[in-house]
Amino acid sequence: MKHYNLCLAFLKRKRIIGIPSLLIFCTFTLYNCSVTKHLEENQYLLYKQTVKGTKNASADDLIALYRQKPNRKVLGTLPYLKAYYIGKAKHDTVKIQKEITAIRAKFDQKIAEAKKEKKQDRIRKRRDGKLEKLDIKLTEGNWLMRTVGEPPSIFDTSYTMETARQFRFYLNSKGYFNNSVSFKIDTNKRFVTVAYNVVEGEAFKINQVNYNVKDSVVANIILQSNKDIKIKIGENYDEGKISEERERINKLLKNTGYYDFTRQYIFFEIDTTIESKKTAITIRIENPPAEERHKQYSISKIVFNTDVSNLENIKRDTSNFKGVDYVYYDKRFSKKILDRKIKIYPGDLYNQSRIQLSQRQLGGLDMYKFVNVNFDKNKDTLGRNTLTAYINASPLKKYQISDEAGLNISYGFVPGPFGSLSFK
Repeated sequence: MKHYNLCLAFLKRKRIIGIPSLLIFCTFTLYNCSVTKHLEENQYLLYKQTVKGTKNASADDLIALYRQKPNRKVLGTLPYLKAYYIGKAKHDTVKIQKEITAIRAKFDQKIAEAKKEKKQDRIRKRRDGKLEKLDIKLTEGNWLMRTVGEPPSIFDTSYTMETARQFRFYLNSKGYFNNSVSFKIDTNKRFVTVAYNVVEGEAFKINQVNYNVKDSVVANIILQSNKDIKIKIGENYDEGKISEERERINKLLKNTGYYDFTRQYIFFEIDTTIESKKTAITIRIENPPAEERHKQYSISKIVFNTDVSNLENIKRDTSNFKGVDYVYYDKRFSKKILDRKIKIYPGDLYNQSRIQLSQRQLGGLDMYKFVNVNFDKNKDTLGRNTLTAYINASPLKKYQISDEAGLNISYGFVPGPFGSLSFK
């Protein structure tokens, strides 16, 4: 009523204020008043959040870190929240609970009266389907509340403090180690606006990149690839680049025989005390527990099972082509064609990228449901670490027929049926 009288007071004024602006003002005031009346005594709606002070850091990245988001608005109003409250007014949990009890009793009786097990299973599925829908309605609200509406974004200061903390973490990850983040909370009736103020400080730059690698062979491989390093001297410190470098080293070693190597062996030590606004990064790579070095593997044998099936007792033949043993019970596939798709051979160092490429190329033939590559560890006569590669492929049917039927509806034309039949 207070807001209604305020609008009337403005209508009586004949100066400056235009009728369109006045109507918008009144609509906004009255509409938003209707959603705040549902709030409890000490509750406020989070209406708006802003980020100020960013110069170099991405404001969009910071906004994505909000731990609480306001309700969606249309021309300053909150129609989705309004729809939620309309649905909530019709949400009778007692009635829904009674309906759940009645349906359970009804179907349990039908199950007890059914003599055949298959019929009992059908009734159980129908019962469970109905109960599942009612349970969602009971716990998450009716259709209007769940689909159209939005529950109220009740302002919570703990989310605001957590957002500020996440902002600081983000700025640290981008090299702004001397940052500060503060926030101001403004309250207007039952609405809250939060303004975050960011002071980035000067970004720290990378001054040194050092290595501490216990395995000399691994160290040599990494140093030879140094031109591809993701961490560049003179650039801002950036944890994203550190993650990229960890992935690069992991992939590099996986492609040079290190079958067992994982990212967990790679560490980055950051020193910000060497010089003002400078950082020294040391890349440390540990050896496996109780080992003096990482094991490097080569491929000693490749076995390609071209037609994996459940017919385990069926007799299979084996033939060798360019060092690969092909196992099959039906000579459906050309070894020459398959050989062009395989990118690994006996004697090669283990190479994860080539293995993945082989899988993609074999899968691209459109002859197999799936293609898997597994490995067994071995040692050759000289005690060197080797792998036996097993390529297992499950073939598709040689001939396939697919059909499709339906109703074709186009604007301005009479609906009509369509059908198609394809043979491959």
